[in-house]
Amino acid sequence: MEVYGYRSSPLQTAVTWLFICLTFGVLRLVFHWWPQLMLFATHKRCSLNVAEKVLVVEKYLQKHQSYYVKNVSILSADTIMSQENVWGNEVVDSWDDQALNDIHPTHGLLSVHISNGIFKECEFVRLFLCKKLCYIWDEDKCEFFKLAGLDEAVSTACLHQQQGLTLEGQKLRRVVYGNNEIVVPVKGIIKLLFLEVLNPFYVFQLFSFCLWFADNYIYYALTILAMSAFGIIMAIIQTRKNQFNLRSTVHSSDVAMVLRKSLDQPESIPTEHLVPGDILVIPRHGCVMHCDAVLLAGNCIMNESMLTGESVPVTKTPLPNSPDILYDSKEHARHTLFCGTQVIQTRYYGNELVLAIVIRTGFSTAKGSLVRSIMYPPPVDFKFEHDSYKFVELLAAIASIGFVYTVITKTGTLTEDGLDMWGVVPVTDSKFQVPVKFIDKMIYDDMIFGMVTCHSLTIIDGKLSGDPLDLKMFHSTGWLLEEPEVNDSSKYEMIFPTVVKPPKTNEPSSHSIEEEYFSDKPPLEIGIVRQFPFSSSLQRMSVISRRLGASHFHVYCKGSPETILSLSMPDTIPIDTSTVLEEYTQEGYRVLALAYRELRKLSYAKAQRLLREEVEINLIFLGLIVMENRLKQGTSATLIMLREANIRTIMVTGMNQI
Repeated sequence: MEVYGYRSSPLQTAVTWLFICLTFGVLRLVFHWWPQLMLFATHKRCSLNVAEKVLVVEKYLQKHQSYYVKNVSILSADTIMSQENVWGNEVVDSWDDQALNDIHPTHGLLSVHISNGIFKECEFVRLFLCKKLCYIWDEDKCEFFKLAGLDEAVSTACLHQQQGLTLEGQKLRRVVYGNNEIVVPVKGIIKLLFLEVLNPFYVFQLFSFCLWFADNYIYYALTILAMSAFGIIMAIIQTRKNQFNLRSTVHSSDVAMVLRKSLDQPESIPTEHLVPGDILVIPRHGCVMHCDAVLLAGNCIMNESMLTGESVPVTKTPLPNSPDILYDSKEHARHTLFCGTQVIQTRYYGNELVLAIVIRTGFSTAKGSLVRSIMYPPPVDFKFEHDSYKFVELLAAIASIGFVYTVITKTGTLTEDGLDMWGVVPVTDSKFQVPVKFIDKMIYDDMIFGMVTCHSLTIIDGKLSGDPLDLKMFHSTGWLLEEPEVNDSSKYEMIFPTVVKPPKTNEPSSHSIEEEYFSDKPPLEIGIVRQFPFSSSLQRMSVISRRLGASHFHVYCKGSPETILSLSMPDTIPIDTSTVLEEYTQEGYRVLALAYRELRKLSYAKAQRLLREEVEINLIFLGLIVMENRLKQGTSATLIMLREANIRTIMVTGMNQI
């Protein structure tokens, strides 16, 4: 993005308006289509530090350029005394009358985040707004920079050291950052009418109407006028409807609990008043997030379907406290509560508060970015738009010929939703064994122990929840998962771990390993002591578990075959692994790998402090877990019927071009 400064020129402005009058407004119409030309005609180029307006040039893929003309505004503490700030938000309301009494115009300093949690205090701030984002003037660097919250150039330790804001500090910070709300403007009917009428297409239609009417083609001219009027009315109705729908969809408001720097008890404020640096208290019963926040203490189980489309609950854990690690929204997504997502439950010790620090508000949040992408979509390829009509005509001709020759039938999705268990391929003495499809009939060895423990499942409201693949894998074993019989909000790093055990209906077999557990020894129960969650960058997850009565721990690691093979000892890997993997993948199966190792002479406390890199090494390869995407009932019969009718069928997938 490039920014250029401009100052008004009285002489140029007078000359420009003279030409606008001489052209009967045609020149002003051109300026309406290209606002940057109006800026060039009435303003002079100048340095940014004295600019009254700025020209923002955005480049897309080095092919297209978009121009935005914006006014430069100046904010100061006096702004608080007015009814509205530069954002167009109301600054004064009944919630913060006390703050107004505490702030003196000569002592109130505005704060702007620079880096590492340091806020620079200024008497006034020069800024401009572009596409719902704020850009601040930096006197030291002589440039405008995007106003950032606590999500850029901030160490994780700095976020943990934040103590919240006073009422006065929060008020002054809100003058710069604006209200924490995502407001979609709804344009009035008169404004929409003028915008539609001044569209180049309808201006052309107006000239066409005048031309045909002058040539006495009255009915044809009236037809053009009626069609244009109908198009304009429908466009206004649809635009208003879309704006109202988007506004009602994204609008949300609530009351949040925050920790004040000078108060012992949390204070409730409207969510619109949240600013970066506020310490949020996440309620135990859950809530909807109205800002982006980083979890500092406690666990949260989230529903992120609004952002990802997946309804699988996601567990959020506290952000690591390290002065050497900079916060990154992608790298630390497991510790970030995104705006618009729902907190289902919180879990922490006893009555301790689950805390999170606000890092982004308003249109800077993840939800705000989605809304901005809808309000300001990237430009289309105009050359493509011009050539598209010829392309459509060519396609119509080809389609007419092709329709006679072939029929492309889309029967809908051919397969069932989600994956199902196909079976496992265990490894013994570095050799693949015969695949086992009935998982619940397997002997109780490390392969089955890994499948029942290496997952991220949890019990919410008495129902087993988690990743669909983990659910399929666990259900195929027939084992049972039990958690301590306490309130869900109290399940935070409990001394009693999650326990898995075989079903009570299973009769002990004659295998020696099972006899070891079904004789005089304690019953077969395995506790999941610690979990390292799945990471898309690492392509694996792992757990530390311990069997009832055992003297040592076990590590089970599950993930992509390539990753697990790289972590396993070479002498435990079959020599034909690549061949076997290729056979299953060629058949369309989804393949996961499983490995384990023993942790001896290790205490429970030390197991909780181990780093992931210390655990996931020197593994013993156990085998492959194979999953399939089964065909729907009736798919095979339909394909056979089409083939017998000599109808050519083409399967359209992401990997098969038509």
